[in-house]
Amino acid sequence: MISKIPDAVKNKILSKDETLDSMACRVFSSISKENASFKNPGKDPVDFKDELLELFISQYIVPGTPILANAGRPGNTPLSAISVPYLNENTGQDELESIVHRYHKKGLGTGFNFDADVDPVSKLLFINNISIEETKNNMIYRPVANIGIISIDHPKIIEFINYKNTTGKDIDWKFNLSVNIDDKFIKCFNTKKDYTLKDGNTIPAHEFYEEWIKAFFCFYMC
Repeated sequence: MISKIPDAVKNKILSKDETLDSMACRVFSSISKENASFKNPGKDPVDFKDELLELFISQYIVPGTPILANAGRPGNTPLSAISVPYLNENTGQDELESIVHRYHKKGLGTGFNFDADVDPVSKLLFINNISIEETKNNMIYRPVANIGIISIDHPKIIEFINYKNTTGKDIDWKFNLSVNIDDKFIKCFNTKKDYTLKDGNTIPAHEFYEEWIKAFFCFYMC
């Protein structure tokens, strides 16, 4: 099975001078070593590594690219993604681009909270364009994605959830978007009342929920 991995994928997950076989040993040696650090690991690290290798070769398990690319690599690289610390409104685009590049070049996906942004869509587009250029110009060794989180009481919440399906419907998106819902919204939804945003404006909770579901459905099905 290892020999069937496409060249495009191989080039993203292999270290310099690494073969597919040595990549598999790197990955599963790292996993078995971590397993042995638990109080009751259950299996000898060498036996566990050999068992994982056999399952991998037999196609019973297929690790995702974050694990294949990062497990066992030097530098204590996390396996998948990282939440980027809050960047205040004074953070310039050059600095933001540098921060995003630094994480992505380590093979890490990045998560951003847009609650404090007056114009969250603009920042969303800027970071997405960084990811597009990184992939296009082979600046990163594996494809990475981003997640954007915004609270439901943000004044631009409607624009944010609908952007992928309206103005941005033809964009090559490198972002998953999530909405943080609070108990107050749930209560308004259950009682079909209006929900108050941070700027004092209100939206019908029930209608907003339907808009949100429609945006999700349309992005994946339309």
